[in-house]
Formats: sequence, structure tokens, C-alpha cells
Amino acid sequence: MARPAGTVSIARSRILSRASDPFYRKGFNHVGLNEIIEAGGVARMTLYHHFKSKGDISLCGRHAPLSRR
Repeated sequence: MARPAGTVSIARSRILSRASDPFYRKGFNHVGLNEIIEAGGVARMTLYHHFKSKGDISLCGRHAPLSRR
């Protein structure tokens, strides 16, 4: 069944919220996708389903409401 328009998947929310910690601790340039995948508890294909790149994760995370981080 399709998700209603305007809703965010649980996996996408989890990736965004858990990727912020490595970015904060190590800095963007020192965090690899494998670390984000591990922190988010998702498969590589799930990450790429929701985001094009590490930069996309960072940009989306910056624009997410604070209550969702």
C-alpha cells in the first residue's frame, strides 16, 4: 500500500536522525557511507532509495525540523 503524500518513511527518518551524530562528531568529510548505513541500521539499497549521496543526507538533515532529529 502506498504511503500518504507528505509522510516520511521510518527508514528515511532513522537515517537522518542517526547520521547527524557522526557528522557532528567527525565532520562531514570524515564520515563514510558505511558508517551512516551502520548507524541508521539500514541496507545500502535502502539508503540509496531515499538519498542520492552523503551530501543529500546532510542537506536534508539540515532542513528537517528539530523535533524529528
